[in-house]
Amino acid sequence: MPRAAILLNGGSRSKRAARERERLSEILRSSRLQADLLSADSGAEFAQLARQAALSDHYDMIVAAGGDGTVNAVASAVWRANKDIRDTSGAKIMGVLPLGTVNHFAKTLRIPMDLAEAVQCLEEPATWLVDLGDVNGKVFVNNSTLGIYPKIVRYREHLRLNRRLNKWAAFAYAAARMVPGHEPERLRLTIDGARAISARTHFVFIGRSDGTLGSIDIIPDEKPGPGELSVFLVHARRNLLRLASRALAGKLSEAEGVETFRAGEIYIEGEARRLQVAMDGEVVPLPTPLHYRVRRRALRVAGPKREPEIVGVPSEPMLQEGG
Repeated sequence: MPRAAILLNGGSRSKRAARERERLSEILRSSRLQADLLSADSGAEFAQLARQAALSDHYDMIVAAGGDGTVNAVASAVWRANKDIRDTSGAKIMGVLPLGTVNHFAKTLRIPMDLAEAVQCLEEPATWLVDLGDVNGKVFVNNSTLGIYPKIVRYREHLRLNRRLNKWAAFAYAAARMVPGHEPERLRLTIDGARAISARTHFVFIGRSDGTLGSIDIIPDEKPGPGELSVFLVHARRNLLRLASRALAGKLSEAEGVETFRAGEIYIEGEARRLQVAMDGEVVPLPTPLHYRVRRRALRVAGPKREPEIVGVPSEPMLQEGG
């Protein structure tokens, strides 16, 4: 049975994090899993904790206990720790305990949403190889976005920190403030080294696991194949308020001025030297051109012992079980 480091990101939710830590500790006391429960109080501290755990010889499995932002930080650390290892028998495995609001990655892996059942999956897990999205050397498990969404997310986090609003109230307020006056960005996309698209756009969605962003189905029933990214582009000729209402109704893909396609590699150039980019809900500024691609079979993930395919996840299973 693997030795696990379970990483809990307290962040700005200290009371909730304390409750989650207490609940996890209680479950682990009756579990067969050999694990240490570790936590950090800020995003930067958590990223450092994830890197240290992934590089430690003490742990075989690094577990993200949280939502998709937490999953992204741990996935990045585990991927970087493994990418230069020649002997894959020593590669770290990533686990997931769904403690977030949406938990997309856990759902696509078919990990139980019940915390006790999710811990049981880690006791004797199957190991799966999962593709990762990559933009300028930074990886993501679900999706990456450009345009208005990263700006809304940054303002949302400002509101959560300074006005003590909850996540959804802050998002609604931020969207209401930013959508009406948003100016589109002029971008040029080069797809798979051949096709080029020049567009003034409010929003670009690049998905690796499915077509969902938060609780909104951007591209309903979309599941990119191995080595593929799903791309959703909103041209600026449409009214953004009308598009926002369609998005809330789950009908954004039916709107005029919307383009969808799949690609293995995308270069995105903009008028600005740097663009705000969201990856699994975390926003960072990145220099242009942005280079999107897929890192094949890049992450080893512990999951349930079920069918030989993971429903909704374009990954390839290893015929090897933990234990």
